[in-house]
Amino acid sequence: MAYTVELILEKPIHLADQLIKAADDASSFKTNCFDLKEKTQTIATLLHQAARIGKDIYERPTRLVIDDTNQVLEGALTLVRKCSPNCLVKRLFFPKIPAATFQKTSFQLKNSADNLSWLLRISYAVHDGSDGDYLRHSPPLAAKEPVLCFIWEQIAILSSGSLSHQLAATKSLVSYTNDKVCHRELMEDGDCSVFAKLLKEGPMQLQAEVAGAISELVANYAPFQQHFAQHNIIPLLLSHLAFETIEEHSKYAITNKSTHSIVVASNCSKGKSPVLGFNVVEADDPQSSSRLSVCTKGREYEKPETKAYMKAMAAKALSLLARGNSAICKSITGSKGLLCFAVLLEKGSKEVQHYSAMALMEITAVAEEDPLLRRSAFKPTSPTCKLVVDQLVGTIGKKDSELVPPCLKALGNLARIFCASETRVIRPLVQLLGETAEISREACIALAKFACPENHVHVDHSKAIIAAGGANDLICLTYIGEQIVRSPAMVLLCHIAMHVPDSEELAKANVLNVLKWASTQTHVFRGEAAKFLLKAKSALVLYQARGPRGFP
Repeated sequence: MAYTVELILEKPIHLADQLIKAADDASSFKTNCFDLKEKTQTIATLLHQAARIGKDIYERPTRLVIDDTNQVLEGALTLVRKCSPNCLVKRLFFPKIPAATFQKTSFQLKNSADNLSWLLRISYAVHDGSDGDYLRHSPPLAAKEPVLCFIWEQIAILSSGSLSHQLAATKSLVSYTNDKVCHRELMEDGDCSVFAKLLKEGPMQLQAEVAGAISELVANYAPFQQHFAQHNIIPLLLSHLAFETIEEHSKYAITNKSTHSIVVASNCSKGKSPVLGFNVVEADDPQSSSRLSVCTKGREYEKPETKAYMKAMAAKALSLLARGNSAICKSITGSKGLLCFAVLLEKGSKEVQHYSAMALMEITAVAEEDPLLRRSAFKPTSPTCKLVVDQLVGTIGKKDSELVPPCLKALGNLARIFCASETRVIRPLVQLLGETAEISREACIALAKFACPENHVHVDHSKAIIAAGGANDLICLTYIGEQIVRSPAMVLLCHIAMHVPDSEELAKANVLNVLKWASTQTHVFRGEAAKFLLKAKSALVLYQARGPRGFP
């Protein structure tokens, strides 16, 4: 970094020296040249100061400020040289230089000095007022690049400001999450590495806000997923999630070959309670032996509400980072993330439970489409997978809970992992068909993934749904259910009818009559429902055409 800055600063320092010498040699407009010399000396002082702190200077704004400074110095040097006694132009044409030209150049030099001064301030994040406010005065550069300057200032404050200013800067960055220019610049300007540093070393209150900011940024701009992953954000968030979640015992030590690993170890000291320590290993770099570790000192003494908020924001960020991203999901599932979410789904605060459910929903959605992830993370015989399923099933049993919809989706996403004899999930799902429209709809969609042709044991699952009393519930939903649930209910009913057309229960429930009626309701049953309706009706006709009548 220092070498790069040295190269950037070499040209403006040389130009400033030339300009100062040219001003000393001027034979005309001496007063104006002296004014330009003074301002150039200020610039030279700032440039030399920047060179001395090269390793700490903020490179991205440095390039923009120096490019502008170079242009100003070149123009000023050309002007001052016209005032030299050896100037060929002066000897040939005796030009008269307008006073406004000197005034404009003087103003530009002053702006360059102000930009450089601002650059040094944001590199140090040094406050410039007795009230402790950071960077109260915007640089002239902000007139042309307001978003860039804003971002650079907030990142500078995040890097080394006071806690109150860091919290404010985090919220300020989040306020720009819908700005596409802001997204690009945030990614290019290293806020990810700043966030990683804060998640590793900052106060827990700030760490929670940073995790919340990460979730907002990812929610509004998907490319942040990979960018944050490259800066070790995933294992750092997981370490916060696991703190005081997994029982302190050496048996939880983790070894795997995933991109990131979290090693959970017991740090027991005499007279103190054991506190979990987490080391994040960057396994992709064989040359690196460095380890990132979240600072655990004093975390056990944080207020319970602060710990809960930290876990909630970590879970929220991880749920959005995992969305549609197999690599990140593998990193989470390979690092005891599933175990943490399962435990927190049961024992966490209300907010933690909500985001844990959302995270499981996102991860299972990816696993549904990624066979490798599904087989590695959700092996039915693994203790973690069993715990996750048990917690999901237990949660949907709390029928009045807002956690039910995401948990239903998670169970539906896992439909392919259950064998034919696995019935513990089917019955709880069927029992939800008579609940609110939203829950009934999600239950239908989840059950349809068990009974769909793509599921290799769809016949057994269809029989289990019938055995649990699902047929009558689906008929009711099809006839009198709210609009949002009628079509999903018909899709599920069609799957069952296609796979088990000889079912006596379906015959007694007059499902064939229901399908005949539904085929006339084209304004209601469209799309996927219409696609399966004809096949289901044809299958039933072969077995139940002479069955009892009783429906329209």
